[in-house]
Amino acid sequence: MLNTSLVDYGIQTEESDFHIHVGYKTQHIYIFSTKQALLTITQGDYPCKSVYTYIPELHESIVTAKGYPVPIYDIPGIKEIKIPDDLYHQFPISRNVRMSTGEKGKRAVSIVKEMLKRQLINLPVGITEISEKTMQIQGTDIIITTRLKLQIKCDWLAGMKDFGGSGNVYLQVQECNPLGIH
Repeated sequence: MLNTSLVDYGIQTEESDFHIHVGYKTQHIYIFSTKQALLTITQGDYPCKSVYTYIPELHESIVTAKGYPVPIYDIPGIKEIKIPDDLYHQFPISRNVRMSTGEKGKRAVSIVKEMLKRQLINLPVGITEISEKTMQIQGTDIIITTRLKLQIKCDWLAGMKDFGGSGNVYLQVQECNPLGIH
């Protein structure tokens, strides 16, 4: 029996601080505060759209997710960064059904991880100026801290229409996993 019941799962149920959507078709990532995005969809008038997936076992397409396509610049503070060509080609993401959702997600995470290593993504940090003389003499003037939780999404069409995207990011709020694939 296939599980085709949608459950609440998405931006409203997670504990992330930031979302990073990998718009593979547009070769860009979009970084935004989870709280800001949630506020945007709760205060805005965005239509909830279904995502359909063809299920060979059923010989039909079924709704596997619901969410809100939100125009990119409706989310305050969103940042857009181009994916470097070498990473774009090193971690290809296919839109066809032969690449599992899990594999697409892993590749999106790999792209973001490498961009973080290269310091291409700027995230907020806590900054503490040290006034204690002993620590200053030992060479510490500032301490920087961060414990951010990031949610990475493979959002194939995320991005500006000029780059071949939808003009939106897709903020999912429900899903089902009919085949139990991760």
